[in-house]
Parts: sequence; structure tokens; C-alpha cells
Amino acid sequence: MTVGLIQDGRFWVQCRYCGNWQEVLAEAKEADLYFEYWQAVFSCCEQEQTAWFTIDKVDDDVH
Repeated sequence: MTVGLIQDGRFWVQCRYCGNWQEVLAEAKEADLYFEYWQAVFSCCEQEQTAWFTIDKVDDDVH
């Protein structure tokens, strides 16, 4: 599985093959009551790779 992280609102992924990090564009794909799921498709080492990001929804009116 590809490692990804979100830092300062930017999406970063680590290549499974060489270990280099790169910034990617991610798209919102799904959501449920508590989370949004974003996906980034990128190429590195001549391989197309996919990374998923899970983002907590912020909702002050939980009660």
C-alpha cells in the first residue's frame, strides 16, 4: 500500500518502489457521516500507483 499524508492542506505520497515523496492532486471520491475519502493516482518509477486519504469531517453540531 502506498503511504500518504496531508500536510498544510497539501497531499503527499511516497513511491512504493524508490521511496521518494511527491506532492499530488487528490480528488474527493466518497464520504460518510464522519469521514471523507480522497484518492490520488500518480506515476513514479514507471508505475501507476494509487493512494487513499481519509479526512475527518469537522462538524460542531454533533449533538
